[in-house]
Amino acid sequence: MTTLFESVRDKVSNAARTAVKASNELIEVTKLNSAINSQKDKMKALMLEIGELVYDTYRDGKPLEAELSVKCESIAECEKSIDEIKSKILDVKNLKKCMGCSSEVDHDVLFCPRCGSKFEI
Repeated sequence: MTTLFESVRDKVSNAARTAVKASNELIEVTKLNSAINSQKDKMKALMLEIGELVYDTYRDGKPLEAELSVKCESIAECEKSIDEIKSKILDVKNLKKCMGCSSEVDHDVLFCPRCGSKFEI
């Protein structure tokens, strides 16, 4: 009888650990997705500013290039940040992205199950 109780206890303990791990993963992914949304909001604001700058500059008869370059560089930085955050999400989920088809696959696979591309070890 003792082994039955120990077996049940171990199964419950393992289930609890699995649930905690899944919960922590979900929390981390949610935080990272929030960071992505924050970067996207920043990009939208910058794009709106670009539109306003273009029109104001056009209206005033001034050249456009210098002012727009700064805003475009800021948008490019946001895009880079989003790519880095998406990479962190894959790490949290223990996944990787296939370079051939962009599928998200288990970190341990050697070949993409969708397109067959080989992953570097």
